Parts: sequence; structure tokens; C-alpha cells
Amino acid sequence: NVLQVTVRADLTAGSVSGNQTVCPGGNPSAFTSVLPTGGQGNYTYQWESGPSASGPWSNVSGATAATLDLASVATTTHYRRKVTDGCGVLYSNTIAVTVSDLSAGSIAASQSICYQDAPAAFTSTAAASGGVGAPSYQWQSSPTPSPVDFVNISGATAATYGAPQLTTTTYYRRNVSNSCGLKSTSALTVAVAG
Repeated sequence: NVLQVTVRADLTAGSVSGNQTVCPGGNPSAFTSVLPTGGQGNYTYQWESGPSASGPWSNVSGATAATLDLASVATTTHYRRKVTDGCGVLYSNTIAVTVSDLSAGSIAASQSICYQDAPAAFTSTAAASGGVGAPSYQWQSSPTPSPVDFVNISGATAATYGAPQLTTTTYYRRNVSNSCGLKSTSALTVAVAG
């Protein structure tokens, strides 16, 4: 009798891609995949997640397909795909879903001026950051510090703002928005003497 021994090609894990940034609780795009090759060909999959690129790793419940489409991600999480067949176990490269919240930054400076003077231009002491997409700005003013009294200033859509001459004490803040929503800086005060 003649026995035939088939030597199969080495198992390769394939690869995954899908590094991305999302808003807190956001829905990331589905990960894409290059399938494994070699081995016996009867591949099974298990996606794993961890807080860093080095783990520690735990199984993603129900994630046993070649690709993965997550509903939402609350914190920055790393993912990899485990591939198993009769020739062994391998792991794909690691990808990350970075969760980034929008920060409005900060503005300056509160000041006191004389009646009908213009205040010194307001500056951006900390840039807006985080979230997804470039920030958009809208300055607002109010006769009181109450958040409900602030209204948009027409045309004031830069990171900084130069206010006009004032006759009454006025409060200013900067709104910042992108795909992750809208945030407001703390308000500054221009106190008008007189």
C-alpha cells in the first residue's frame, strides 16, 4: 500500500484594518479583512479586544466572523482577530478605535473698560481639541452670565474675537462644534465703568 502525506502551506493569519476615531459612544465603521491562507483551510475566528495594543485581551462576545462591525465604543479599545485551524492558532495585526471627546478649549481675558471703549481682543488660550472633524466656532454675547441669555454674534466665527465699543457690562463665550456635538467655553466678563 502507498500512503500519501500532504504537507499544506503554513497557516497565515491574514490582516485586519479599520483604525479610526469616533465620538464617545460612537458607531465605528466595520473593520475590513484580508483572509487567512494556508493550513487546512477550515478556519474559525474569534475577535479579541483590549485596552492597549499589548492587551490584556478578552473575547468579544459573538464576534466569530472574518470581519467585525461594532455597534458602539465607549472608550479607546484595541482589537485583533484570532484564527484557528488544524494547523494551529495565529493572531492578526492590532487595530484601534480611538474615542475622542470634544473640548471647547479656553478664552481670555475678562477685563474692565471705560464707557464706550472697545475691549482688548479676546484670545484663545487653549485651542479646541478632540472629537471628530475640524472645529467650527461661534462667539456669543449676553447681558447676564446666565447660559440661557447668550445669543450668536453675527460673523464671529473665528477662534478669536474683537468686540466693539460697549456701553454696558457684557459677557462673552465661544461655542465649538464638530461631529461630536457642541461645547462652550467658560464665559468672560467685560465690565463697563460708568
